[in-house]
Amino acid sequence: MKAHNSSIFSLALLAVLASSANAQVALQNATATFSQAFDGPWNPSQMIDGSTAVRNGWAIFRNISGDDTLPETAVFETVSDYTGDGLEIDMIQNYSNFPGHLVGRFRWSYTTDNRADFADGLANGGDVTANWTVLNPTYVSVPIGMGYSILGDGSILTSIANTPSTATYTVGFGAALSGVTGLRLEVMNDSSLPTGGPGHYSNGNFLLTEVQVQAVPEPATFMALGAGALALLKRRRKG
Repeated sequence: MKAHNSSIFSLALLAVLASSANAQVALQNATATFSQAFDGPWNPSQMIDGSTAVRNGWAIFRNISGDDTLPETAVFETVSDYTGDGLEIDMIQNYSNFPGHLVGRFRWSYTTDNRADFADGLANGGDVTANWTVLNPTYVSVPIGMGYSILGDGSILTSIANTPSTATYTVGFGAALSGVTGLRLEVMNDSSLPTGGPGHYSNGNFLLTEVQVQAVPEPATFMALGAGALALLKRRRKG
């Protein structure tokens, strides 16, 4: 009888995993305030092109002495309006130069504004203005041994201690959302980062290879299936 119940559980869990694994929130029309041209280009559109190649992604190095990196913003439209119980965002950073080209301090927000009013697709001087609401993180995953802090403004600050050469950050936001039309990523200065940030590299730069956004399944679904469901789902995605 126990084996039979276990099989029912496994089948139900697999069904949820199968549907959740495909619950990607598609993004389009990536736009940024600035994108690095030196040794590039490194444009925001490369963060949503499906490629995790080493020389692919968004970077912000200006190659100007004393003004190499500044806080910048990238925004994306959702392909269709998103409504759900939260979001999970993977920030994949594959440029394996040491010390790593990792994002140091960042913050995510969302908007429900009309898509015609923001995100014009420009890599430099793009329209990132909208009515943004900060997404407050409910969980964060970074490489083992690397520290982080969730700050009072909703931003996440990663520690320069034990910085790996590559990394994936996973950030979950548990708030109920309705009619989301766009997401904003702010990379922010911080005095604890090289040259004041926003990145971990010695000149304050970073290279964000890819951004992947998933819908978070309803909490009631996982309560019904058991506490291990979310962990199994995350292992399946990473696999």
